[in-house]
Amino acid sequence: MIKGIILKALFIGFAAVLIVGAINRTSAINEKVRGNDDDHEVTEMVGANLRTAGGVRNEENNPSALDWQSYQGVVTDASETGMAIETTDGTQIHVEGRPWLYLEEQDFTVAVGDRLSLTAFYETGEYKVGTMVNLENGHSVQVRDSAGTPAWRGRGRGQN
Repeated sequence: MIKGIILKALFIGFAAVLIVGAINRTSAINEKVRGNDDDHEVTEMVGANLRTAGGVRNEENNPSALDWQSYQGVVTDASETGMAIETTDGTQIHVEGRPWLYLEEQDFTVAVGDRLSLTAFYETGEYKVGTMVNLENGHSVQVRDSAGTPAWRGRGRGQN
């Protein structure tokens, strides 16, 4: 009986410490959001994302972090799994995976030798395409919006 009471008291004490810690962290974040804590910046790295007082931001959802560039190039390889583009400045851009599938869903077609115009930004070792225009047939597809959000991403839960 006494053992049970001691265990319950320890459990309640542990839970109280966690709750106080969570309240303290939340207040520090709220102070930063309101700008009242100029001495301490509440940020931390979480994987490739930056967690700030305003929430988690990464280069995909932080438009100010994106460095959009315009490119002209020629398709050097095209297959069922993707394509390779060599730009006029010699940059190699590969489009594969979900972006390639999205382009195919939009009936975007290319052949080796087709001239393309595109916008892209560089992130985590690869180019992320924003818009792509096949100059041979005029077909244009917006793959990402100006904030870098993929066009195939759903608007609600579970639709990524």
